[in-house]
Amino acid sequence: MALLDDLASALGEALAPLARPAVLHRAGSGGFADLAIRAQPDLAGAGTEGAAPGREIRALVPIAAPFVLPTTDDEMTLGGIRYRIAAVEADATGAYAVLRGHAL
Repeated sequence: MALLDDLASALGEALAPLARPAVLHRAGSGGFADLAIRAQPDLAGAGTEGAAPGREIRALVPIAAPFVLPTTDDEMTLGGIRYRIAAVEADATGAYAVLRGHAL
């Protein structure tokens, strides 16, 4: 199992340079703590519409250890737009997380 974990971490690190800089705002008792991440908007699922308030975004976030998956209490800023995370999924290989969010 450790070999699979190492492989997933290596894939996450390999995919990270392909993604854009982003900020994950982790919710905590004292507010939000910012964490620099990389994320790639899933343009295939977004169509040609821009992210207007109330619109959903789907972003792929490479997972490199020691990354803890976000929760629906967290928010993310990508491309200057802040999104409230509505759903979080990890792909089957554990190489990236799929975040769905709504523009604030």
